[in-house]
Amino acid sequence: MSVRVVPSLARPSKQSRRAPRLKQLAIKYNKGVADVEDVPNHECEHDALVDRARGNCCSYCCGGVFCAGVALVTLSFLRPWQHFHPLRSSAAPPSAILMTAAQPSSIPAPSIPASPTRLAHAHRSPSPCPLPPRPLPSPHPSPPLSLLSPSPSTPPFQPSAPQNPAPMTSSDRLQAILPLVWVHVPKTGTSFGNLLYHHPKICPYFPSDAIIGSPGFENQDEFLHHRDELCPGSFSHAYLPPAPHHQHDAFGDAYPLTIGHAFIMLRKPSQRILSHWYDSTWENDEPAALYARRTSGLTVRMLIRNEDTLFDRCCSQEEVDLALQRLSTFAFVGITSRWSLTVCLFHAMFGGDAKSSDLFNARPGDHSSSKVHGLYDESLLDGYVDTADTALYELGLNIFERNMEQYGVSEEACA
Repeated sequence: MSVRVVPSLARPSKQSRRAPRLKQLAIKYNKGVADVEDVPNHECEHDALVDRARGNCCSYCCGGVFCAGVALVTLSFLRPWQHFHPLRSSAAPPSAILMTAAQPSSIPAPSIPASPTRLAHAHRSPSPCPLPPRPLPSPHPSPPLSLLSPSPSTPPFQPSAPQNPAPMTSSDRLQAILPLVWVHVPKTGTSFGNLLYHHPKICPYFPSDAIIGSPGFENQDEFLHHRDELCPGSFSHAYLPPAPHHQHDAFGDAYPLTIGHAFIMLRKPSQRILSHWYDSTWENDEPAALYARRTSGLTVRMLIRNEDTLFDRCCSQEEVDLALQRLSTFAFVGITSRWSLTVCLFHAMFGGDAKSSDLFNARPGDHSSSKVHGLYDESLLDGYVDTADTALYELGLNIFERNMEQYGVSEEACA
């Protein structure tokens, strides 16, 4: 909105020659570079003026009202209020509003705490001033205008056409997500570590013949203690420090520090629970259905909580919603049951050549007799469904399939 100085409508005042000085001070005050104490305490006459931004008649000492639409400015150098017309009011203080926020008349003027030099409220009187209705705001942003009325020759603002950024390369995408974090949910694929550690731009000093889980690389603990040397700058210290006993830590505290940098593998909850149950039977002999209830929502709890989550109480709907929101910000989501496509998608997004180690199963398990076509018998769960983790898995599957389409990954392309 432009700012204009309305000429005085009353008889010229002997103080009107001070108007330019007051105008400049008011402008500086509005910009925050001058305060009302900078204005001398002059004796002023009554000059009736019109605030065209609000359609209200008001009075202003020594010059004019600036219809700035920027701020409420109250100066303390006016003569007693009753000297001014038409703003006579017995309740009015000895100060008056010199600048008013230009807002639609249906919106009340903002209230500012009172002070010796700043009035608390903009006092208004019904105005006989006929003004045309204000035009509706333009849907396009307006360019900055000077405090004086613009020249008629000023060309209309033309927004520039948006520029399409250059497409990111796989190397660009990788650099954007480093340092990364790997949120390792139990029984979703320890072998995913091979995919990360054998990428030449993630771990340039990792031995090419070392495969996690293979007979020739049994000392995984030693590697984890030296990960910063083998993968300089690639893994965030906000989560999963280089020690084996931290592999399945809760992610809650680390999330705000690693937004957009997290990798995760997800597995169908019933299959993950049964795999975990078989892997834990050396500790207990409880039925699979009971174990499923005690560990339900494990993935959701890992994403939002900060403590040990294995046997913690399951989740509220608010926690599920929060976990869904967090998963949507992850840099990469893979699916355990679609391992080959996960490997292919990873390389399509972040580069690097596929290696035999990418498909190596580091933790095959010893319960193949319990599987039918590679899947565990879910009847052992007595119909129990982990609804919290199922919601998270379904979102992860949608993200995975959307990324496959975006990066041109398919069974045929990855064969």
